[in-house]
Amino acid sequence: MDTFQRSLRLTVDPSHVFDYVAEPRNWARFLPTVQSADMVRGERERVRMRGVSHGHPYDTEGYLKLDRHRLSMQWGTEGEHGYRGSLEVRKVDSDDLETEIGLELRFSKAPAGDVEKEMEQTLENIRDHFLRPHSRR
Repeated sequence: MDTFQRSLRLTVDPSHVFDYVAEPRNWARFLPTVQSADMVRGERERVRMRGVSHGHPYDTEGYLKLDRHRLSMQWGTEGEHGYRGSLEVRKVDSDDLETEIGLELRFSKAPAGDVEKEMEQTLENIRDHFLRPHSRR
């Protein structure tokens, strides 16, 4: 299993960061391959994602587990090409606004493309959302 990890620090209240990333309707704003994502109707922990990855369209469902107390989330898909990921938002030291986002992805088969670059782009997109003047902090 291939595992990739990345992290990023920013000066934003950790709970605001988590509220933003935990909402599937926001995912298209920061995940490079996602065009839309929504919770599956009638399913508490299922999410449907649509997008294009490395020139190939996809429409898939997976699980999503949120832990608002720990500001963490886990997601993944089942099957031969399954993967899973986790994201944690942590307060850094005693500074209430210094936040670290930790992102980890695990693939059952070697993924196509540059996963590390896409992870970095994801974290930069999250950071940029909070750096825009109209963003809520």
